[in-house]
Amino acid sequence: MTQGKTQRAAVIGATGFTGVELVSILQSHPVFELMAATARCHAGARLSSLYPALQGDGVAPGADVVLSSAAELDSASIDIAFLAVPHTAAMHLAPKLIEAGVRVIDLSADFRLKDLTTYEYWYAEHTAPALIEQALYALPELVAHADIAAAPLLACPGCYPTAAALAAAPLVASALAVPDAPLVIDAKSGISGAGRTASEMTQFCALDESVSAYKVAAHQHTPEIEQTLSVAAGREVTVLFTPHLAPMKRGLLATTYITCAERTTLTQLEELYHTAYAIEPFVTVLEQGTQPKTASVTGTNHAQIGVAFDERTHTAIITCAIDNLGKGASSQAVQVANIAYELDQAMGLSAFRSIV
Repeated sequence: MTQGKTQRAAVIGATGFTGVELVSILQSHPVFELMAATARCHAGARLSSLYPALQGDGVAPGADVVLSSAAELDSASIDIAFLAVPHTAAMHLAPKLIEAGVRVIDLSADFRLKDLTTYEYWYAEHTAPALIEQALYALPELVAHADIAAAPLLACPGCYPTAAALAAAPLVASALAVPDAPLVIDAKSGISGAGRTASEMTQFCALDESVSAYKVAAHQHTPEIEQTLSVAAGREVTVLFTPHLAPMKRGLLATTYITCAERTTLTQLEELYHTAYAIEPFVTVLEQGTQPKTASVTGTNHAQIGVAFDERTHTAIITCAIDNLGKGASSQAVQVANIAYELDQAMGLSAFRSIV
């Protein structure tokens, strides 16, 4: 693919963990030129005053941007906007941007769920329901790239749904999975997944040397995982999903348990996954007996998948490790943007520098 003409970009919500990672990636991207970085509370300040890692050797030229407010953003001056804002904020920003002809890459959950009732049950009242139909849920390995290129509003998957879907989708879409059997997902994330705002749960004394489950049977990513796997399988898929916080800054490991038909073999499962991801540059299916580690993908857009099979219970155990701020958020958003502009999907992502 050709490099393409320069596309003017803005990061709205640049001071959060995903926002600052986006700024870092875009500042060294050969096509996307960062024109603006906005923040709700720090307009006029340099981003490095919040993230000193943006100063010194190894930082892309110009990465230390001066922040502006979202109200000051001139839609006519940009071609693409990355919304790295909290849930319910994106739905207020997206309509005006799209009306102005700006392509929107939304990293929040506001446009991920296709059913309005489901969204409002798990999140809040939706103020831009007309855009839900226009939005495309854009997990690059599971969605046609031509559809991504045609969509004006792209909803990037959440971190847990990314890892869970990459782990489970090939199997639930095959004849090897038992359709009505429970699908169990156990996932552990680094503390950055909880966002930059401090809480009692994310204090050092509460988290250090401790792993804890949270939002058990009540996590908002549950319907997103079910929606993604249902589309992949061509039938309704229900999951039991339990997330955990682990005492590490970043990284995410999802372990899925899927009941398989009798006479399923480990060899069949391995062939299934190697075939499914054979041409995907960011997904590696590990060799038999090797399991993914979060440390192996930290600071990258890569996902590693491990395939195992318990013959005694006919259960496939598929694990997936990603960086929750990388493939689970910021770098995946740039991967999606690359595809949207028909660029090499790996452009600007081979050696980006993590900031958080």
